[in-house]
Amino acid sequence: MIPFDYISGCVRNDKSVMIILRNNKRMIGKIINYDKHLNLLLENVNEIKFVGENFSELIKIKSKFIPKVFLRGDNIVLILII
Repeated sequence: MIPFDYISGCVRNDKSVMIILRNNKRMIGKIINYDKHLNLLLENVNEIKFVGENFSELIKIKSKFIPKVFLRGDNIVLILII
């Protein structure tokens, strides 16, 4: 499956996705639109940030709700349908 087919399927079927970013954050929401650079417009987004020294110790999780957000494609590491 071509990556753009995967993304357009999420948009058409109104699927929620988890997006893992380069800065150790995760975004959970619905993709409204995208472009050829994989820039994404998301709605009803929960931003999850892991805070801690390293992964061997207990990590505190911070979460916040964002109604709409634009993500630049070069910050995206992985997109998962949830």
